[in-house]
Amino acid sequence: MVCAIWIFYILTGASLYGQEEESKSALEFKGDFRFRIEHDWKSRRSDGSYRTDRSRLRFRARWGFDYTINEKFSFGARIRTGNINDQQGPHLTLGGSDAEFGLYQIAFDQAYFNYTTGRFKFMFGKYSFPFMKQDEIFWNDNVNPDGVAIKYDLYSSERIKDVKLVAAHFISNANGSTFDKDAYMQAIQLSGKIEKFRSKAYLSFYAFRNMSNIPDGKGSYLLDYSVINLGSTFYPIQNFDLELGFELFSNAEDYSSHADVPDHLKDERFAYVLNLGYGKKGKKNNTFVRLSYAHMDKFAIVDYFAQNDWARWDYSSAGAAGSRLTNFEGLELRVDYYLEDNMQLVFRAYTVEQLVTTADFTETGLRVRLDLDMNF
Repeated sequence: MVCAIWIFYILTGASLYGQEEESKSALEFKGDFRFRIEHDWKSRRSDGSYRTDRSRLRFRARWGFDYTINEKFSFGARIRTGNINDQQGPHLTLGGSDAEFGLYQIAFDQAYFNYTTGRFKFMFGKYSFPFMKQDEIFWNDNVNPDGVAIKYDLYSSERIKDVKLVAAHFISNANGSTFDKDAYMQAIQLSGKIEKFRSKAYLSFYAFRNMSNIPDGKGSYLLDYSVINLGSTFYPIQNFDLELGFELFSNAEDYSSHADVPDHLKDERFAYVLNLGYGKKGKKNNTFVRLSYAHMDKFAIVDYFAQNDWARWDYSSAGAAGSRLTNFEGLELRVDYYLEDNMQLVFRAYTVEQLVTTADFTETGLRVRLDLDMNF
């Protein structure tokens, strides 16, 4: 149904744009493209062997629309490239298809309906993560959750702006029974901005229930997570573009009596991230540099919803598509240079090391990436 509506508005879009002088078109298209050069080396497995050094050329393409019916109702959808079984990975490797110069998968990663009334906004379907965050450590930008969410604008003044309360119920895996038997996440967040320091802060609680220890139906046991998250970014010096940021994650679940969780990982439930940045973002010729340190215990967060940038660690040995980037500490150096307002070069370099050794050797990894990002 969504696809049919989409095609209809594409065919009638010319007439809508012809009325642009009288009123803004209700139909808006959006998209982006990324080209990536990537190299990994010195990626050691837990058995002491090394993954083969790897160089890849990759790309990501996404395209969608938003249609505003009136001030209360809107809907939209988006398609993306990538393995449809890998929620974290829309990137495709040039020459990486199953056939010579073969074709690639493409699928919907968003399809949603919004209803706004007064200070409330209700969201239904599959859409972008609605909670405030400062990076992808906890939640990968490519993971678009399925479910319902509510935003409420609590307060705004000259000093403190955009104070919001957001709550959501997301279904990770519906099992065909009652809602409480699904794999799901329920969350609530209070967030706001302080204009004087150009800062933002948020306090969140994420309750994950019935989550498999390995994604894609490959797991051997289920886990609950109760993650408390506190985060903030701020500019401590007026008229100086020094940015400081931190995030804390604490999983309040007690695994001491969980028979399937290994003893040496039962207390691995805390994480923190420290960011130090300098520069400007968003406009042509701007440059922004950031150094980040991350310390991520194994069960501080759900790893197959988190970022997959820092290393090659994944669940491929279990036949699953997700990444497993917890139980590590590491550094990220990121440099953003804006060629145009809507086009940027992003250089990133990573070094990671496993926190708790799960076999005979500590896993490691080194990676560099250069992205060209364009959006419209």
